[in-house]
Amino acid sequence: MPVVGVGIDVVDIGRFEESLSRTPGMRERLFTEQERQRPIAS
Repeated sequence: MPVVGVGIDVVDIGRFEESLSRTPGMRERLFTEQERQRPIAS
């Protein structure tokens, strides 16, 4: 099912990084395979 919509999320980067490291499956739930393969600095 295609996703239709545009949005902006504002987050505290430090808290988000902590959440990703604490919750192993979070990265897979939030990002596509292509997004997960991109270098972090991009």
